Amino acid sequence: MFTEKDIEKISELVKLPVTDEEKIKLSGMLSQTTQYMDMLNELDTENVEPTYQVTGLANVFQDKELSQTLTQEEVLQNAKNSKEGMVETKAVFDRE
Repeated sequence: MFTEKDIEKISELVKLPVTDEEKIKLSGMLSQTTQYMDMLNELDTENVEPTYQVTGLANVFQDKELSQTLTQEEVLQNAKNSKEGMVETKAVFDRE
């Protein structure tokens, strides 16, 4: 079972701050996940071949014919903000 101390240690390692409420929730979720994994480990898979790909598709590429695309001007025309010919957005990640 994962404790709140375990969650604190994990959050420090991944540099992801968590609240006390999140520690409680995450400890329960991780504990449930590992219990489920333990259940799966009990299954007899001796005669089961490993499955690496389930769709049967191989080397799927886009058709060589290109479809109509927007010009840079058309894209920037719809952008709220643009800078140096590119769409400008707010920062996605904090850089602390």
